[in-house]
Amino acid sequence: MSLTKQESVYTRNWAKERSVIVLEDDKEYLVASRLTPVLKRRGIGSMSELIGQLPLLKPAADLEDEVVDAMATNETFFFRNKHSFDLIREHLLPDLQAKLSSERKLSIWSAAYSSD
Repeated sequence: MSLTKQESVYTRNWAKERSVIVLEDDKEYLVASRLTPVLKRRGIGSMSELIGQLPLLKPAADLEDEVVDAMATNETFFFRNKHSFDLIREHLLPDLQAKLSSERKLSIWSAAYSSD
């Protein structure tokens, strides 16, 4: 199922307001792919019908919770962005090792964060 640009903008703004989930402008495909299973489970006929229901939902309504959960990135796999870890291994750590060769200990803190 697809959605219009206007529906995508509304849904992304709604998700941000309700849950602080931020999706970029070019993520229409992501919004549609995440909400399609909600349509099927709920027996809702179209994306427009679902989006039309959003402003009517009360906070903590079952459908609201389901839509917010669908919009969230629920992947918690630490190494899911392999490219970032390759850069750390190939560039950052060797540079730190060279600069801190007299040190015997290196502490690294990884803060939880997601922008998807």
